[in-house]
Amino acid sequence: MSDTVHRIHFPATDAPDVTCAPGTNLGTLIDGRGPIEFGCFSGVCGTCIAHIRPADPQKLAEPSEAERALLAFFGEEGKETRLACRVRVHTDLEIHTV
Repeated sequence: MSDTVHRIHFPATDAPDVTCAPGTNLGTLIDGRGPIEFGCFSGVCGTCIAHIRPADPQKLAEPSEAERALLAFFGEEGKETRLACRVRVHTDLEIHTV
């Protein structure tokens, strides 16, 4: 069993940092505890679009084709832009609202 804990930080907000075990779904973790709104939790509404900066970029999985298509639809394409509900935490993250 791993003792690793990852920290989720929300700069420029009053939201407190949140910690979690590796592999935790970001949307489930911060729903109601952070500055990001969530809608469907299935990656189709775009409510949770955020700029996510990982401490270790190699530990943040690439977005799926469906996620990329939705981000493009909303005009939010970018290296750090993701649907928070589709991210699994495997490194510390800094999250900026869009």
